[in-house]
Amino acid sequence: MHKLATPKYEYTHQNHLRYEFENSAEDILAQRKLFVEIGSPTRELFSFKAEAVAAAKLIYEKMPKPIILCLSSGVDSQCMYSAFAEAGVPFEIASFRYNWLEQKNLNHADRIWTETLRNSGRTFHEIDLDLNEFYYGSEHWSIADESQCSSPQLTCHMKCMSLLPGTPILSWNIPHVFLNAQKKPALFFPYSKYFSYHRFFLSREMPAVAFFFLYTPELFYSSLYLENIRESFYQYLVNPDIQQRQNKVAGYKEGGFQFEYLPKQKLTGFEKFKQVLASHTGGPEHTYDLLFRQPLEAKFPFDEGINLRMSAKVFNEAFARSIAR
Repeated sequence: MHKLATPKYEYTHQNHLRYEFENSAEDILAQRKLFVEIGSPTRELFSFKAEAVAAAKLIYEKMPKPIILCLSSGVDSQCMYSAFAEAGVPFEIASFRYNWLEQKNLNHADRIWTETLRNSGRTFHEIDLDLNEFYYGSEHWSIADESQCSSPQLTCHMKCMSLLPGTPILSWNIPHVFLNAQKKPALFFPYSKYFSYHRFFLSREMPAVAFFFLYTPELFYSSLYLENIRESFYQYLVNPDIQQRQNKVAGYKEGGFQFEYLPKQKLTGFEKFKQVLASHTGGPEHTYDLLFRQPLEAKFPFDEGINLRMSAKVFNEAFARSIAR
């Protein structure tokens, strides 16, 4: 298994999160099955929110300062912010703003809550990225090659994080249940394109945390004891049409988090840009995918499925009731 860390930095606590591909690393053009291993708990688990607060304190202790939370207006960002605030450790805030030629702040809808933090008293980093210059220049493609990234949105994230004067922290999300390709309930977990963050950090020897809600084994496993998460396995078997996002929001609420702002829908920050690009080029609605996503997916055609290795003892304990039903 590959440890996702450099000798200098721990991208997860004690490098507990590891991965490997079934095929040879040199066989980059092959569809490669991904195996992900998450470490076992080393102590009795606290509540989900208490584990998130403990993880925030650990990150502050271990990583170079300043700690900079990279935030959108989504529920994952809000919960990560809440955990660091409750931890009582110093941290700063970063917001990425996407522009296209003369059109500014195209991701405004995904920055509504983040904008309210300008008055939080914390240092606020606003990173402007000219998408015309980035995508039509060489840097988008070079970052993709460097990180073996199949997502043109993630290359933007990596570029913006590289401009920050500290340790960027991304939230990821609470482990939640979804229906996999076999129409069976499974835990949503990072698959290959998301590990491009780590490949980028490793390449640049850059301090960062890509998956806050996976930072410690204890934080991950504590979420499995939430009633909402456990019951979702059973609910998905009975009703496959359950909305994934509702499931995740309910999990955070049960875990002790509250939201100042609840977006009406899941946003990536690229919705408006895709419309502007199609209009500018006179192309179809999916011009963005044709120009930038499909070439990367052809170059790095990773399977989105994973095989997750985790503590069977904790999983069976947490899900015993749902499995029995």
